[in-house]
Amino acid sequence: MNQRHRIPLRAWLIYAAMCSIFGTTFLAIKVGANAGVPPFLASGLRFSVAGAILLVVRLAPAVAGSRSAGLPWEPEGRFRDYLWRVMVLGVLIIGATFAFTYSAAESIGSGLIAQIQAISPVAVAIMSVVFLGARLGPTRILGLAAGFLGTGLLVGSAGLHGSRVAVTGALLAVSAEFTYSLGSVWFRRAFPRGTDSILANGFSMLTGGTVLLVLAVATGQTRAEWTAAALGSMGYLIVFGSIGAHTMYLWLVSNVSPLFASTWLFVSPVIATILGAVILGETVTAWNLAGMAAVLAGVYAVQRAEGSIQKRVARERPSIDTD
Repeated sequence: MNQRHRIPLRAWLIYAAMCSIFGTTFLAIKVGANAGVPPFLASGLRFSVAGAILLVVRLAPAVAGSRSAGLPWEPEGRFRDYLWRVMVLGVLIIGATFAFTYSAAESIGSGLIAQIQAISPVAVAIMSVVFLGARLGPTRILGLAAGFLGTGLLVGSAGLHGSRVAVTGALLAVSAEFTYSLGSVWFRRAFPRGTDSILANGFSMLTGGTVLLVLAVATGQTRAEWTAAALGSMGYLIVFGSIGAHTMYLWLVSNVSPLFASTWLFVSPVIATILGAVILGETVTAWNLAGMAAVLAGVYAVQRAEGSIQKRVARERPSIDTD
């Protein structure tokens, strides 16, 4: 029987939840910033606390002596090897990425940052070819092009206006997407398929959060007004943004592909546009609608490409990919 292999429904549900959360985190970040919490301090505390919570929850059975903990370094006893790999992940995907992004936000607007973020799936695709031996193919290329174009239509014109400061900000934003893409591909290369995303996310966030706290001290961003709005923003980002969405992202990177997972950066502006129209009464133009259509078409094309790849892998190694 000719049965076409598709991305599992579970992966799609996780992807939808991740995109929905990531589409609202920028609003939560803005609430915290408006309440007077410096960006490096806010992000450092966010990821450090979230990482510590995940590690306590995940490692508690092992500390209690349970043999069902299933820690990835237990069979060979190679904790040091696991730790350095997951710390590299944290420096790339959390520490460097957010340091570059917040530095860029000091000189360029959120619209331009969102537009630059759309290069991340393209960078992931290129790095997957170089480091993972992946093949792009016409469907993936068309999907990436449609997603990038759609993001541009959604964000609109966000020029640099010839300012040297703005150009520096744009370069910082590009650097953030480079480190994010490199971290995503590193996770897929350095860890086995189906690795424990909760544990990896805990260690990586604790590492990245520590880097950001060091930057907060170095730049004098250590004082904050902890109002109800600031605490609410921090709580939402810790529970939903860091513990929830970031763990989902790593799960998708490990179990589907870095490219498919990174397309949330195409979908996020769609969610932001819809929320802006529904909650803030912002106008949705014909260009916005065209951008949404292009983004959705691009994500669908990437999904079709990933599905065909999984079908080929399942045919070549049926004993491994049986779900």
